[in-house]
Amino acid sequence: MFEPGPPLPELPSTPPNQPVELEPQGPPPDVVEEPQVEYDNHGYKIVGRKQVQYDGPKLDAHLDSVFQFWRASGSLTCEYRNGCEWREEKALEAAASFQNGRRASSS
Repeated sequence: MFEPGPPLPELPSTPPNQPVELEPQGPPPDVVEEPQVEYDNHGYKIVGRKQVQYDGPKLDAHLDSVFQFWRASGSLTCEYRNGCEWREEKALEAAASFQNGRRASSS
């Protein structure tokens, strides 16, 4: 037989048509902006930027997951892997490196 739980706490009420004041929360955490191609001071292409509110443990966990993905442990399961410019670029770099290695060893 169903037994009801404890009663829910009373919620503060506001008069009808009265604005409710909310605490400012800052900018949304996942603001999407127009993609831009940027390069760092070493000439490497910056893939993306993400603004987050600083929270040490959450930031560490996020960076750990992102770095695991970019080290290719998640790349094989990525839904965008077919047509991924980064993977294509890495394949071309690997092929060029292999060809340069073969040329050097045959000389």
